[in-house]
Amino acid sequence: MFVTARTQTSEIDRLLKLDVTRVIAKPFDPMSLAQQVAMLMGWTP
Repeated sequence: MFVTARTQTSEIDRLLKLDVTRVIAKPFDPMSLAQQVAMLMGWTP
């Protein structure tokens, strides 16, 4: 999982080719980030 300020499609595609779960682009909602990460990692039911 990456958190990045690079939001161009080519940059996101490059990161996704590294077999990552998700690319979260800045700006993001800091109040929901922990919940979003937990869901992506399968830590929540």
